Parts: sequence; C-alpha cells; structure tokens
Amino acid sequence: MVRFTLLSAAAIAIGVDATSISVLEYGSGGTVHRTTATAPQTTASGVLSFFRSTHEVGNRKSRRTSTTQYPGMNVVPNLFNRPDGGILIEISGDSVDLATMPTLRGLLENDSAVGEFNMNHSEGKKLTRQLGVKSVDSADIEAHTLMNSKVAAAGDGNTLESMRFNVGPSASAADVDANLSRSLKAIADYSNENSSTLVVYLLVEEKDGIFSDRLAARRRLEDEDENDDGGQEQNEEGEEGEQFSSAAYGYYKANGEYYNPFREISDIQYYQVVLWTSIGLGAILLTANMMMLNMPLLPDTLLFGESAKVVAE
Repeated sequence: MVRFTLLSAAAIAIGVDATSISVLEYGSGGTVHRTTATAPQTTASGVLSFFRSTHEVGNRKSRRTSTTQYPGMNVVPNLFNRPDGGILIEISGDSVDLATMPTLRGLLENDSAVGEFNMNHSEGKKLTRQLGVKSVDSADIEAHTLMNSKVAAAGDGNTLESMRFNVGPSASAADVDANLSRSLKAIADYSNENSSTLVVYLLVEEKDGIFSDRLAARRRLEDEDENDDGGQEQNEEGEEGEQFSSAAYGYYKANGEYYNPFREISDIQYYQVVLWTSIGLGAILLTANMMMLNMPLLPDTLLFGESAKVVAE
C-alpha cells in the first residue's frame, strides 16, 4: 500500500504520465487479432493475462493450462496459431519526444499495429517490475535485440523477452529512435529468414497531455474514414437507384390488374423462413403421430401381479 501511494505521488509530480503498449507482429503473422472492444484502457494484470495466454510467461505450461485472458480487451491471441516468441521493448525516460522520433511516432500514430493497450503510469511501472525489464546500453541495442529474438523463438520456447531503452542525457531521443528502427528491422529479417512469427510489444511512457492528443487525433482519423466509407456506400446506393428500377418488371394482366413479379431480398428471405419452418413443424408432427401409432402395447406384468396378490389375500 505504501509503495502504491509513493508511485501515485511520483506520477502526479511528473505530470501523471500514461503508458501505452502497441502490439506489432513480424513474420508469418495471424497469431494475434484486434477485437471490436472500444475501450483499450486496462491494467497491469490485464496485460499480463494477455502475455500469459499468448506466451510462456513465468512457466512452461502448455496453452491448454495457460492463464485465461481478461475479458473486454481489444487484442486477443489466436485460438489455434501461436507465435514463436515475443519481445517487449520499453521506451522510457524524461526526454521521450515524438517530434524527434519519427520511427516511434509512425508506429504510434499510424495504424500499423495490431492493437494497443493503454494504462496509467503506476500500472505501467507495476507491469515492468513483474516482467523484470532491464535497461540495455545504447551501444548494444541491436545485438541485444537480435539475441533476444533468437532466445524467444528458440526451440519450443515461445518465451517473452524484455528490454528497456532509456531516453535521457546519455542517449538522446533521436539516437534511441534510430536504434529502435534498426532493432525492428533485425527482428523482421530474423522472422522472415526463419519463417517464424515474433510479436513485439512497444511500451512507451508519454505525458498525459501528449497521450490524450494522440488518441484524439487517431479517433478523428477513424471517424473520417467511417464517414468516407458511409458516403461512398451512399453514393453507390444512389447510383444503383438511378440505374435500376423494379417498375420495369411490372405489367398489366388481361383483366386489367397490375402485377410485378420482382421481389426484394427481404421478401425472399421471409418466404424461405415461413416455408421451411412450416415444413419442419409438419415433419415433426407427422413423425410424432407415426411413433405413437406404432408404439408397442405390452401387458404390465407388475401391475397384474400385484392385483392377483391382493385378490389372493
């Protein structure tokens, strides 16, 4: 309780940072999927449940006995296809600046990730402590990333390796971004060369205001895409309405009655539902009657035996 209070106070002191985890997939793919959940906000326990249901985190249990993921999360693992390994890359520090980190900004702002988990600062710190994330020297980032890729995908491992890139006085934001670009390229090359699938989790600490602005911008882009799709569908429907008219199929019979054989899809569906429901109910009724008529009639020996016993007494 004291530790949680101290973490909360520290988060408030630095501006209530937020933590986001972008899920990236390299290689064959198809091991994680985005859901229709609209609230990516979660906790460290929720993200850890996703890790344990996707990888062998903390144990060597099979998928059948692995931890069940928390419900309502916007990224879930595939039920039948598991990745060969996972790598969590944490980018933290007081000097994280997306303006000078084009690679990181592109991954966060573009829709290149499968999905994203969002947490507050204290939950992000709790998650990294539970995973035991360790810092990596900026000079050894690429080699360390390639080594972790091999360890994560080695044999039947499917483990989750982790490392931290610190953005501070010793390593500028631009240098860390360049190292991140080379690291992701090394992961992609290793996955393609070995025909394996590696899932990369990009954990980034951001200021609360910047984080909110980025999410708001993403929502605006999604709304614009939806509006564009809706307008295009509406235009297509309008064009079809101008080109096609069911009145062309109508005609007058000899008795002067107007008749149109054209049927809408809703009319056809309604007809099929009523038709096959009636046939099914009729078949059930006929079968029940036939079974009742052909039911064998046998004397009840137990009943007759008890009656004879009573008469004899």
